[in-house]
Amino acid sequence: MGLFDGIKGETQQQFIARPDSSKDLVLFKWPETNIRMMSVVTVQPDEWAYFIKQGQVVGYLEGGQHKLDGAQIPFLGGLIDSFTGGNVLMAELYFVSSREFANNKFGGSMGEVEDPDTGEVVRCGVYGEFVFQVFDPAKLILNLVGTQMITSNDFIIDAIKDQLTKILRATVNGKMKAESWSLIDVTSGTYTLELEQAIVTTAGHYLEPFGLQITRIEDFLVNMDDADRQRLLDLKDRMAKMRLAGDPRYMAAGQTEAMFGAAEGMAQGGGGANMAGLFVGAGLGQTVGGGLQSGQVQTAATQAAAAEQAAAAPAAPAPAAAAGGAAPSAAAAVACSNCGTVNPVDAKFCSNCGTALGPKHCTNCGAVVPEGAKFCPECGTAQG
Repeated sequence: MGLFDGIKGETQQQFIARPDSSKDLVLFKWPETNIRMMSVVTVQPDEWAYFIKQGQVVGYLEGGQHKLDGAQIPFLGGLIDSFTGGNVLMAELYFVSSREFANNKFGGSMGEVEDPDTGEVVRCGVYGEFVFQVFDPAKLILNLVGTQMITSNDFIIDAIKDQLTKILRATVNGKMKAESWSLIDVTSGTYTLELEQAIVTTAGHYLEPFGLQITRIEDFLVNMDDADRQRLLDLKDRMAKMRLAGDPRYMAAGQTEAMFGAAEGMAQGGGGANMAGLFVGAGLGQTVGGGLQSGQVQTAATQAAAAEQAAAAPAAPAPAAAAGGAAPSAAAAVACSNCGTVNPVDAKFCSNCGTALGPKHCTNCGAVVPEGAKFCPECGTAQG
């Protein structure tokens, strides 16, 4: 070895610092384990210098220049090698950065996610970036890195991504169910901030044993295929219409519109078929939505359908005079309140005009309407 090589070796032992080529590393391990006493160690303001011996942290130095003098740094006494006359420290020296490391991309499939709104299961992906930093260098060295020499941050970043993979699906699904968030809203970015904060909090529990923490999640996105998005939108639209059809206010408005439409159709020659068809439609809406009281719409529909059948049937002949020319007993017949035709006592509808016989019922709520009343005494609906 030449003179200058010897001087170079002495310089490396006397002045120790992280080299410029390793400034961007989370952790840099000093290549030598034999460190001369009285050497000067330069520690940058945003890093620590940790001394490890036999898998145990002996001590560390914060930012500044430190002369390795046992009188000034007491923990160095446990590192002195007696075989060298007390001139050499036997230890592993690590420089660990305390600053944040940003622009670390992550992403991949989340698998199948259930939409709380519709119950549909959709395959989703998740993408974003995370920012991390070291908060406990001892845990990072002892629990993750060990004695290996790492030349990039990939080893540490991959370890963080492994933990993110475990928590992303559970965190997103958990927040959606707990808050009843629609998958449409989540993939549109409506709850991005809340999800980012939840991921940071959850990741802290998984990364704590390694002395690491995610400080921020940025550009976070949950996405799904365009075809799945359209399928969810169509399904939500159909469900909204079904809910609206079951609203009593919507049903009442629909009934009123149906009745006026039927009356107009009859005036134009449409006959009872228009009335019956519209009432039947209203009855089906009630059956699907369940918004009205049972029997209200069905009663009107049944009466209208019976009226249609009676109108289509041939007119019943006038009852023959009883023996001796006497007219039928009033107790054995019922006169139609609309056309005056006499019907059998057990008839429910007039055989001539189809008008319902017996008490008149409200076309809206089914309540009994007194003869001659123009409005229902229960709900106030106009009676045709």
